[in-house]
Amino acid sequence: MPLETKIVLSDKELALVKEGEWILTKQVIIQKVFEILNQGVKVIDEEILVNTVETPVFKTDYPKIYKGENYLGLPYVTLDYPRSFKKEDIFALRTMFWWSKFFSITFHVGGSFKKWFLTRLKENHQHIPAEFHICIHEEQWHHHFETDNYIPVQGVSLSRLDKILNEKDFIKLSLKYDLKDINDMQHLLSEGYKTIGKMITNYPGGETILLPDIPKADFDL
Repeated sequence: MPLETKIVLSDKELALVKEGEWILTKQVIIQKVFEILNQGVKVIDEEILVNTVETPVFKTDYPKIYKGENYLGLPYVTLDYPRSFKKEDIFALRTMFWWSKFFSITFHVGGSFKKWFLTRLKENHQHIPAEFHICIHEEQWHHHFETDNYIPVQGVSLSRLDKILNEKDFIKLSLKYDLKDINDMQHLLSEGYKTIGKMITNYPGGETILLPDIPKADFDL
């Protein structure tokens, strides 16, 4: 049987496959990213959960941090906390590190949770901070910031923002952080969690919003 086309590595690929140090360095970086995300859990507890949200769905001591090797070809690390993933009802705060791209924090609600927050976001959408990006894609499981997925809130008219908030079964609002600032990422993420906490719980008049009593989620630990 004749051989198929010979597989040949380029000079650059050959150099990398013979060199192990870059893999070890990558592992160190990923571990440090895990530590950054783990430290964010306490801030989320203090700024979003403990004093502002009172519902059994968030009564968990087990934030989920996990890694993968192939989101659009590149490694990533993700923290989902708090999280409630039902078939229709979604409430998640997702913090993501995407290799060579960015860190991000995403407030993601769907189904019953979307209905709960929609009225408040519509009534107060002029208070959504300008640094946020809002998802415009029909599919809710894309995480990149290309223009077919996210657009900046800054410069979007209130009428268009209202349309975006209404037209899908989910809402995703995200903050994006440049990797050049990775050595300050603990502080940046902490401030991001505080901003999201204020956006989704505190509105003019100082009212604290309590979520409806939705059955507790099953957590995939």
